[in-house]
Amino acid sequence: MNNIQLVKTLIPQKHLICLVVLVVLYAWGFWYSALLLDSSRDLTKAYQIIEYHDWPALGPDIGGFFHVGPLWFYLLTVPAFFGSLKLVALFVGVLAGLKFVMAYQLGKDWVNAQFGLLWAFVL
Repeated sequence: MNNIQLVKTLIPQKHLICLVVLVVLYAWGFWYSALLLDSSRDLTKAYQIIEYHDWPALGPDIGGFFHVGPLWFYLLTVPAFFGSLKLVALFVGVLAGLKFVMAYQLGKDWVNAQFGLLWAFVL
């Protein structure tokens, strides 16, 4: 079974188109987003990795209590390497938009594909 057949069996074509539209529309909103304090901290870390090869051992904190791993900073270095804040915002928007695909898959596994698509739209 090749990759195209595998995708067709996992997600019907109409559902795939709907999910792609959801992700693209969601990511498009990030294109016009403002740079906030947390975002600027994350971008500073990403640029420090690129410019100074300063590899942090801790990632961003959650509520000032818990530190997560530095994977987020490392992921941001990919679009930040090209030097465009708009590209970074679009990259983050696409990553965040994958929640629609996850909601679809969970809904499809729990009930059926139509429920998964409904859940993705309601999200």
